[in-house]
Amino acid sequence: MEQALPRDGWRLKFSYLALGIAVFAVIWFMAAALGTRFGLWDFRFSFGTLLRGLGPYVAGAAVISSVVALILSLVASPRKKPFIIGLLATLVSAMLSFRLYALLLSVGLIGDGPPIPPIHNIQTDWSNEVYFSEELLEVRGPDSNPVVSGEEAVFFNPDSEAWGGKTLAKIQEDAEFNPAVDDDPDDKPYGTLEPLILDAAPEMVFAAAERLVKRRGWTVVTSDADAGTLEATHTSTWFGFKDDVAIRFLAEGEGTRVDMRSVSRVGVSDLGANAKRISLFLNDLGGQRYD
Repeated sequence: MEQALPRDGWRLKFSYLALGIAVFAVIWFMAAALGTRFGLWDFRFSFGTLLRGLGPYVAGAAVISSVVALILSLVASPRKKPFIIGLLATLVSAMLSFRLYALLLSVGLIGDGPPIPPIHNIQTDWSNEVYFSEELLEVRGPDSNPVVSGEEAVFFNPDSEAWGGKTLAKIQEDAEFNPAVDDDPDDKPYGTLEPLILDAAPEMVFAAAERLVKRRGWTVVTSDADAGTLEATHTSTWFGFKDDVAIRFLAEGEGTRVDMRSVSRVGVSDLGANAKRISLFLNDLGGQRYD
């Protein structure tokens, strides 16, 4: 008769419980994102309640239970299986907690980093604005944020010492690092955003930009090489947030000047996403070969 293997008792059960809590925490944060993407609830509920409100408690419970399970597996006759399960639970909960920490840090809820400005309407040159076409405005729909001029001050907190009472153009300017007046780039939430000047014909730059847009998986809304305009929509992977992008190509001497605008459909602050999108896209576009 085959002898039964020794059981690890309540410590194994607690390790499985800790792993279950860690998996539940992962599902919690996935549901917060995917629920918004598929229209089950509003993004404010996702960020305000599920992530910022209850998220730290869920992540904290996962971390505490997994660490306790790991410790219990090592004291008083250590057991291998409870240790492995407890270690797995600890790794899952730790990775989840770091992701949550990065999210809260990015929105300025923790840490001493520069505050993210309360705008979601970013472009490379407010003195010569890039405008959205009627087609793109129709795609955005009436429930989206209005695409306003840089001279308007609509999304701001009048009580905010940093941003109160300023136009969108001024808020973006103050949020950008300016090497002429600023000493440390880390003190500013945005890098310097400015038009891209390329030593290549507009039609060549346009073709390269259109390839980059498609490579990034953006949905092209309008594409007019003759007019030098290209518009597309970016949809975020998890939450399904949609940001609309307009790119303008102008001949400048023997080269091309590229301006870009990116505007979120929902939310007051874009958490720096639009500025980052413009910066990365123009950097990639500038790195293309045009011979």
